Amino acid sequence: MKLNKLLLTLFTCLIVLSQAKSQGIAKVSPRADKLYNLFNFSSAAEIYGLLVKKDASNTAAKQKLADCYRFINRSDLSEVWYGQLANTPGADPINKFYYAQALRNNGKYEESKQYYTEYADLSDAKDERSKEILRGLSIIGLLEKDNPAYSIQCLALNTTVSDFGPCIYNDQLIFASNRQNNIIVRRTDVWTKSSFLQIYSSKVDSADNCSKSIVFKGGNMNGRFHEGPVAIDRTLNDMYVTRSNYGKKPIKSADKTVKLKIFRLVYNTATNSWGDKIVDDFPYNSDQYSCVHPSISRDGQELFFASDMPGGMGGSDIYLCKKEGAIWGKPQNMKDMNTARDEMFPFIADDGILYFSSNGHFGLGGLDIYSIKKVDDKWEGIANVGAPLNSQKDDFSYVENESGSKGYFTSSRSGGIGDDDIYSFTKEGLKICGEVIDVDTKAKLANSTVKLYEGTVLKKTAETNALGAFCFEAETNKSYRLVASELGYKTNEIIVEMKTLSQNVQIPLKKSGGITLDVLVIDYKTKLPIPASDVKLIDLKTKKEAPRVTDIDGKTNYELEADAEYKIIASNDLGNSSGEEYFNNSTTFNTRGTKVPTKFDITIELRKERIGVGIKIPDIYYDLDKYNIRPDAAKELDKIVKILHDNPTMEIELSSHTDCRSGAKYNMWLSAKRAEAAVNYIIRQGIIPYRMVAAGYGETRLINGCACEPDNNSPCTELEHQLNRRTEFKILKF
Repeated sequence: MKLNKLLLTLFTCLIVLSQAKSQGIAKVSPRADKLYNLFNFSSAAEIYGLLVKKDASNTAAKQKLADCYRFINRSDLSEVWYGQLANTPGADPINKFYYAQALRNNGKYEESKQYYTEYADLSDAKDERSKEILRGLSIIGLLEKDNPAYSIQCLALNTTVSDFGPCIYNDQLIFASNRQNNIIVRRTDVWTKSSFLQIYSSKVDSADNCSKSIVFKGGNMNGRFHEGPVAIDRTLNDMYVTRSNYGKKPIKSADKTVKLKIFRLVYNTATNSWGDKIVDDFPYNSDQYSCVHPSISRDGQELFFASDMPGGMGGSDIYLCKKEGAIWGKPQNMKDMNTARDEMFPFIADDGILYFSSNGHFGLGGLDIYSIKKVDDKWEGIANVGAPLNSQKDDFSYVENESGSKGYFTSSRSGGIGDDDIYSFTKEGLKICGEVIDVDTKAKLANSTVKLYEGTVLKKTAETNALGAFCFEAETNKSYRLVASELGYKTNEIIVEMKTLSQNVQIPLKKSGGITLDVLVIDYKTKLPIPASDVKLIDLKTKKEAPRVTDIDGKTNYELEADAEYKIIASNDLGNSSGEEYFNNSTTFNTRGTKVPTKFDITIELRKERIGVGIKIPDIYYDLDKYNIRPDAAKELDKIVKILHDNPTMEIELSSHTDCRSGAKYNMWLSAKRAEAAVNYIIRQGIIPYRMVAAGYGETRLINGCACEPDNNSPCTELEHQLNRRTEFKILKF
C-alpha cells in the first residue's frame, strides 16, 4: 500500500535504519544517500537508477534501488531489481525473501514459492516467515476465490491520493486522507511529496451512500502534521486519534524520527460538539516508539492498538489494555496473533471477533485482513477473510456496524481511484433454516427448542414456529451443530457444514418410551467431563455408525434398537504440540431382552498420556526365573490389546525390568525374554507386530535406588525389590 509511505514515523523508519545497518551497504552517492536517509525514496530511486544504468555491476546502487521501490510499494519495479539481486552469487539472502514477496504481490504465486523455499532452506534464516507463507500458498486457490457472502463497492468520496482508516460514528464515516484543501497549511511529507494526513467526515445517507466529505472540526484537530485514523469509545463519547508527536514543533526520538501517539478528544454534550482540547493522556505513549490504530470494545473496557514498543514479537505488534478503574492497565502483547513482521489496524467487533491486518501470516499479498476470536479466555482460530476483502495488494483497516451486516475497509488494489481507497462491504447473510418433525408421523413440531453450537460454544437458541420452522444466521466455512429438543421426545442433533450457500435442514425427533442411551465422557484421572469429544455408536450387526459430539457437560445421547449389540468408542483430539494426547476408549453392550422404556447410562474414561513416558502395567508377575505369560498376567496384557485395538495408529515399546538380585547380565537376558513373551502374546491377539517393540532393561532402570552391585547385596526389603520388577509400556507414536 502507499500507506507505508504516508506513515514514515510509524514503524518503517526504524526498519529502514536497522536494515541499512545490518546489510552494511556501502555509500553509493552522497546526494542519493542523503535523500534515502531522509525517506525521500522516489527522488533517491531516480539517482540510483542512473547509477545502475551507467554501471550494471554496481550492486550497492542496485540494492538501494530495489529497497526504494519496496518502500514506496512499487512491487512491479521491486520485482525487477530484487530478481537480479536474488540470483547474484554472494548477495544478501534477504533479497530472496523480498523477491518472493514482490512476485506474490504481483500475483505470481507459483514463481514466488521457489524463492520462499530457497530462503526458508538457508541455514542462517532465523525467522519462520517463509515457511508460514508457503503453507498459505498451498491454499491460495481458496483465498483468491470471491466469497459470495460479501459484495463490495469503491466509495465515491475517494480521491487520487490516499484515503483510509474508516470509522463509523452515528450517521458519519470518519476517515484520514492526504488530499489537499484550502484550510490547512500546505506542508508536505518528503516520503510521499503529498500533504500530511488530515481527518475528514462524510454523512452516510439512508441508502448507505457517502460521497461529499468535509474537513473534520473539533478541538485542535487537523494540525500541521499527520492526523488519523480515529476510534470512538461509545460508552464515554471519547474519540481516540492517531497523530504525529508534536506540540509547537515536532518532537524527535533518539533515532531522529517523529513517532506517533494516541490522543483523546472529548465530546461536549452541552454544546453537541467535540471539545476544544485534544490531550495526550494514553499512559503508554512514548517519544521513542509509536502507539497507533486504537480500537475500543463495545463496553469500553478494552483498548486494542498497534505499537513497535520494545519487547515485541518483531515489526509492529497488536497490544491489549484493559480498564483498571478510570485508567488503562498495562499493555498485553497478543502473542497468539503477532508475528516477526507487522500486525496493525485492530478492530474489535461487537460480537467479540477481532479483525486485524498483517503481512506475517499467509495471504494473497501485502497486508491481508484476518480475524481471530476468543474461546475460553484464549485467542485462537486466526482466519484469512479471503477475497473479495483481500487482494494481491494491501488490504487493511476493517470496520463493521453494530450488527456486523455492513462495514468498510481500505485497499490499494488496482481498479480503485487513488493510492489507497475506502471500500464498503455488505454481508449477504448466509442462513441455516429448517424444521423439526416427528420421525414417525412427519408432523411439524411447534415450540420445539433448537440450539446452534459452534464447537462447544452455544451461539444462539430459537423456538420453532407453528409450522415447526426455525432460522439462524451463519458464516461461511464453519461447522455448526444443531440440537433440537421437545417435551415427550428424545433430543436429536445434526452437523451442518457451511460453505458458500445457505442450508435447509430437517431435524427428526422420536418420541420417548423406547430404549435410550446417555453417554458421559470424562477424564480418567480428574473424573471431570470432557466437552467436544467425538463419540461413535456402532451397530455390530448392521455396521451402521452414529457419530456425536459431547456437549459442554461431556454428554450426548442415542436412541437404540431392541435386540441389538453395540460398540461405543470415544476420542478427543487435543490438537496440541506437547506430545500429550487422549487414548481412544471403547466398550460394548447389548439390548437383548431389554424391557421398554429403558435408559442405559455409560461413562467412558479417556486416559491422557505423553509420548515417551513409561506407563506401568500393574499386576504382571512371572514365576521365579521364568518368562512364560501366566493367566493373571494375560488379563493385564489384554488391557494393552484393547488400547491398541481402540487406537489403530498407536505404536508402543513394551519393556520389562528386574530387581538387582542375580547377575546383571542374567537380569538383562531374563527381562528381554519376558518383554518378548509379552509382545508375542499381544501379537497372538491380532495386533500387527510392527506396532510394538520389545525391550528388556534388566536392572539398569531401578526406580528406588535398590542397587546390589558390585557384590550383589542390597539392604532393601522384598517389597522394595518388587517395585523394580515391573512391566511398562510407553507410546512411541499416537
